Amino acid sequence: MPKNGLKTRLASQKKKLGLESCIRNFSKGKEANFVVLYPTCTPLMRYRMDRTTSLREKLLVLMMLGNDRAVKTYLEGEPAMAK
Repeated sequence: MPKNGLKTRLASQKKKLGLESCIRNFSKGKEANFVVLYPTCTPLMRYRMDRTTSLREKLLVLMMLGNDRAVKTYLEGEPAMAK
């Protein structure tokens, strides 16, 4: 599905569910559930990422070498787990 097609489809689903004001909105005071990936959080991941040439390779590095340091999850704008 083309990028714009996916964007249009998601927008229509937000509207049907009445969530236009909440989803995909990082304004202060809004709900926000998201994941932040840190693809260079370890020396090995940094070394490997520096040598990737495609998104496919980057995703493979994240899948194979990623651990709890590579992912930070936020629920309602707050860190889900404190270290």
